[in-house]
Amino acid sequence: MTAIGRALANQFCGAFGGLRDIIGKLPDDQWYAGATMDQIPARRAHHAIMWAGRYCRPRGGHHPTARGDTPETTYRPRTGMLAYLEETARQVETALAATTDEQFAGPGGGGHRLLEHWVYNLRHLQHHVGQLSSTLRERRLPSMKWH
Repeated sequence: MTAIGRALANQFCGAFGGLRDIIGKLPDDQWYAGATMDQIPARRAHHAIMWAGRYCRPRGGHHPTARGDTPETTYRPRTGMLAYLEETARQVETALAATTDEQFAGPGGGGHRLLEHWVYNLRHLQHHVGQLSSTLRERRLPSMKWH
């Protein structure tokens, strides 16, 4: 893995670690609870994981959009979400390991270089980890461990 890939992989590892910790700290009875659909932890976690996976493979992948009638039928339970997170974290690591410095400097979608695309992916993931971290505080649950 290149130095750029390793730096990005380390930061993704930290963000995924924070998300993993948050999912573990949210009780089952609060997993599907939120004042609005956007504030439901299961939705936020799914969205963060899904896009981390999609952004590492701009040409498609196995990350379908969630669909269902209720949060419980739309989003995975906490154990399923953790498994989805682990699978996606491995895919991100694999994609970064396969990327050369020349590829990072080349086109990456949306008119940006591939490196910028990866940084955007990381920023997006961290944004949602921050939202979920705030959810822990708002619900007076233990804080996320910093990774």
